[in-house]
Amino acid sequence: MFRTFDKIVLGATFLTFLFSNYLWFTGHYQEGIYVGIWVIANIGVGIYFKLLRIVHFVLYRYINKKEKGN
Repeated sequence: MFRTFDKIVLGATFLTFLFSNYLWFTGHYQEGIYVGIWVIANIGVGIYFKLLRIVHFVLYRYINKKEKGN
């Protein structure tokens, strides 16, 4: 179900979230907010690379099958 890359992105996102909460609750409010932005960035990078993989394996495979069929 989950590939290694998905687990890495999920783990990095979760660790960033925990670190952001740690900073916030220890009184470093601005640093906590700054690190909290990284959570969204990690998710965005993960989605981007996941879409690249989908395009690579699905779309190009479809194009190659279509070329062989004609």
